[in-house]
Amino acid sequence: MQTDVYSTERAGFAERLARLTGGSTWREPMEGYGSRHDWQPEAHKLAQALAYARAGENDIGPDLVCAIVLQWPGKPHRIVTELAAALLAQTGRVGERCADQLPMVARACYLHVVIGGELPDEMSGVDQRDWLILSSIGTGALWQSVEQTIRRAERAYRMAA
Repeated sequence: MQTDVYSTERAGFAERLARLTGGSTWREPMEGYGSRHDWQPEAHKLAQALAYARAGENDIGPDLVCAIVLQWPGKPHRIVTELAAALLAQTGRVGERCADQLPMVARACYLHVVIGGELPDEMSGVDQRDWLILSSIGTGALWQSVEQTIRRAERAYRMAA
């Protein structure tokens, strides 16, 4: 089986964010000459766009995007706390029944989204049906936050260009 990794497609914004992980020290022979008016490095523009994408004080999206793209743990405690609070607010009786286990559920969802680890089939202290509901809503909420943040960051990046 042959896999072709070369593509002529332009890199998407999420792929461009990978530049935040660093680059080489290679320099083009005539770098620095051209018609550009701003000399801000591309990685700085991307980080700035992520900062502008933060919707409010409790928005975990930029932290989550950094954790996924950079494979950097970031602020897991903050993300897990916000997700547990959101699960409690959004899931009604299921969330109230499992209130003591919500931080563990939120942590499992966080690890699943950031690292790609498998979600366990069950969690101690949580009914199987409740676990399915909470883990589905939790991972869905995290992915939705990532998508919204990337859209806002891309819009901020394009507005600055």
